[in-house]
Amino acid sequence: MNPVTYDILTQRIKQLGNLPAMPAILSRLCETLSRKSNQIDVEKVVEQISYKTTVGKEMFWRHALGTALVAQGLGHELGVKGAEEIYLAGLLHDIGILVNGVLFAEEFGDVLEEAKQKKVPVEEVEKSILGFSHAESGRILAELWRLPVDLSEVIEYHCQPRDQKPPSDITLLVHVADLASQKLGMGYGYELASDDASSLTRIWEPLCSRFPMAQAFNEETYSHLLIHLVSEADILADHVFTPAMATKRDLHCDSHSR
Repeated sequence: MNPVTYDILTQRIKQLGNLPAMPAILSRLCETLSRKSNQIDVEKVVEQISYKTTVGKEMFWRHALGTALVAQGLGHELGVKGAEEIYLAGLLHDIGILVNGVLFAEEFGDVLEEAKQKKVPVEEVEKSILGFSHAESGRILAELWRLPVDLSEVIEYHCQPRDQKPPSDITLLVHVADLASQKLGMGYGYELASDDASSLTRIWEPLCSRFPMAQAFNEETYSHLLIHLVSEADILADHVFTPAMATKRDLHCDSHSR
């Protein structure tokens, strides 16, 4: 992002009246982190830091929860310490989507529509339509909220972990969990295209270059692991969201299936 765009976007984010102050959010997240992931009241967290946007509250947080749980599960399997940090990074990795959905509602609607049609990650379309990605706007919001630097960098680099210097284990785990969740049905209303670039093999590959334990998995075992982790996250998401929200989702799905 060029400096002029950065300054303009920063000023617009500062002017957002309906984004809550970070201290209130941090107290809620600290409370969240003190619990086991299957005991977290996601709906209460949602009430603190989101509202209806272009994406839709439930869809956004289902993906956030899925990414958090899959990243945490991968960290456990690969011997990475810091389960709470991994979980929080996964939960907040896409906060820039909230920013873009509020500041640029019409344009971001076009972003989602094109991403769905092409079955590509949102950030690929954001660059062409907005000129920047949610990773970049998310980093600005993280800085305004004074999040820890490590967490801010996960938000900024989760789409392109290779660009982060020095590289971060947590960023890579969130990156893989993000793609796996999108690929396996916990994305933003569509699955990534079924091609070699988005296959589970390509999604898993970066882990092998960083975590020796990842090399012990063959295609069958890592595919089973990713599918299992996303499936478990999806089941948990069905339980943590209220029946009313689930009903709205079902009605939305039914209307699109006709």
